[in-house]
Amino acid sequence: MESKPITLHKEDYFPAQWKFLTNTKKARIKAYVGGFGSGKTTSLLVSTMINLINRKNKGGVSNGLILYPTYGLADSVFVDPFREMLERNGIAYTYNIAAHKFKTPYGNIQIYQTRYPQRIVGSSYTYVGIDELDIETFKIAETTVQKALGRLRGCDDAELYITTTPEGFGYTWHLMVQEYNDSKLLVHGKTTDNHYLPDSYIQSLRDNYDDKLLEAYIFGNFV
Repeated sequence: MESKPITLHKEDYFPAQWKFLTNTKKARIKAYVGGFGSGKTTSLLVSTMINLINRKNKGGVSNGLILYPTYGLADSVFVDPFREMLERNGIAYTYNIAAHKFKTPYGNIQIYQTRYPQRIVGSSYTYVGIDELDIETFKIAETTVQKALGRLRGCDDAELYITTTPEGFGYTWHLMVQEYNDSKLLVHGKTTDNHYLPDSYIQSLRDNYDDKLLEAYIFGNFV
């Protein structure tokens, strides 16, 4: 199916979101590491919509994989919002609840759980998105990314994108900082950039976390 233009307006996004979504350096692996309420979910949803339409295999369609720690989390923060995005953009779809799979004219999206990375087999994906990677143990996160990269072969510009809250020096830090190279883009999202949040929310974080945790949960830094 012919690609449908996706127009992003800079004023609709926070600075970190804009950098992550536009990915001007054409990084193969990009990560949005952000504090609470810093726009991680929107960043993953919009990236998925762009990739669904634009990252095609030789058959002319996309084939995406989205990974969440649990299906319950995927249902609450991805499936329903993504349904709304598809409807808003006039894109026909079906969603198989049992198979956790979207089918659209542009391509398919399979949802799996990161805690069972051994199930990531078979398909050649044109893009893979992972949410809250650092909730998992280092070993599970590492295996998940390795499995995902091994299947990320559906097109020449296939992309792996990660959104997560930093949980210490976990696997995302290892992947994006310790093993940094020019094929990677790391973006830190700040809770304070989200002008839609009430001031009381940020104050409640300051009241309940020490300085180091505030660096992680407000400024999206590894501590």
